[in-house]
Amino acid sequence: MQRWPGWRFRITPAASAMLFGAAASGRPVLSVDMPSGIHSDTGEVMGAAVQADWTLPIAVTKWGHWLGAGRDFAAKLLPPVDIGISESSIQAAYAAAPNNIAEAVVIDATMARLAFQDHPRGAHKTSFGHVWVFGGSKGYTGAPRLAAMGAMSVHAGLVSIACEASVYPVIAASSLEVMAHPRETAPWPSAHALVAGPGWGVHQQSTLQELLAAHIPLVLDADALNMLAGDNALKELAGKRNATTVFTPHPGEAARLLGSSAAEVQRDRTGSALKLAELLGGWVVLKGSESLIVSPESRIWLCPFGSNRLATAGTGDVLAGVIGGLLGQGIRPSDAIPAAVGLHAMAGEQSGWYRAGQLPERIAALRDILP
Repeated sequence: MQRWPGWRFRITPAASAMLFGAAASGRPVLSVDMPSGIHSDTGEVMGAAVQADWTLPIAVTKWGHWLGAGRDFAAKLLPPVDIGISESSIQAAYAAAPNNIAEAVVIDATMARLAFQDHPRGAHKTSFGHVWVFGGSKGYTGAPRLAAMGAMSVHAGLVSIACEASVYPVIAASSLEVMAHPRETAPWPSAHALVAGPGWGVHQQSTLQELLAAHIPLVLDADALNMLAGDNALKELAGKRNATTVFTPHPGEAARLLGSSAAEVQRDRTGSALKLAELLGGWVVLKGSESLIVSPESRIWLCPFGSNRLATAGTGDVLAGVIGGLLGQGIRPSDAIPAAVGLHAMAGEQSGWYRAGQLPERIAALRDILP
């Protein structure tokens, strides 16, 4: 027995045969609104489902078109067809949803284009912001460099790395365009944006406390998130910040912050992202297939781009840097964060790259091809 909100039904052998009959015929399959058998809120297969070739959404796309198995079963999504449902009715439906979502938006190329701002001819490097990356430890010297390259891929004017003195020679020697400083002497308080966590280790609580106290946009990734998960005082300090804070967990990190499991997060990615934003009091980017962004006001952006090429070490560090690079240029978070996630995912769809270090070049090249 499968349960839908307000409905019960049983998948009988006859119904299963009907669901799969169209696909078995070898003919193209067009599903109207949702492929039969796919939960429209979660994308879950409710016993059995039709594998569509095209899906025609009614009025708007649904969460089930993008989440879980729904993305594969819906296949190619056509533009939603207008059947006279008003915008106010759609917004009222969002407001009445169990998760109380204020607004839901699918990122498109036009939003990603907002990352590339126009500047006057007389602009200089400080016009594009100074981003500081805190990270790097023994065995993990590449992570902060990847984040720094991500910031530079969206034209941050200046990028600096603050690292442990023990790994400073390695990071400094391998960073041409990026400045590097031992943490103890790093002049970071003049930064326009901060990125903390890539390759950092989990014994940087005092430095993280300093960063949380600064009135500077801050992106928290990787080990910074793991330290928050294990320290309620740091978590509380993060929630009280007066500056923009962006948390960028993958499902495992999200689970540690929520005190749940990665499987639970994946089963309800939308609900998990909303809970994290409420818990932490900031912006949340829940990474993974169809990454989700949640604002402190419970607005949600879904990223439809990306590929399994992004499932390689270091791509998350690049994304943290891209977000920091855009915030450091003064772009408002509601433009900068969706643009960063969209650009990163679109670059991930490009062919000819296999290492995270190649991804920043693909991101920078998108400037010439975006609408």
